[in-house]
Amino acid sequence: MAFKSNKQQTQMEPIVQEAQTQEAQDPDANALLAAYYQQLAPFERRTCDIAREHLGSSFDLARSNGFLRWMAKKR
Repeated sequence: MAFKSNKQQTQMEPIVQEAQTQEAQDPDANALLAAYYQQLAPFERRTCDIAREHLGSSFDLARSNGFLRWMAKKR
């Protein structure tokens, strides 16, 4: 299933914005969240979108297993 890139672009913004509002994060953390989301495959992005929709404020991209593994690899 292919996703349109403009749709992906608009879907990323709410996830990153929610992460910013859930806890006060520095600009570097926000940039990391955006970079992580951008590098995800379309299927993984859709998975994040569904998790955000279903879990609401309980979903935190910064605490997701995928983000934590990605951060560990970057170090």
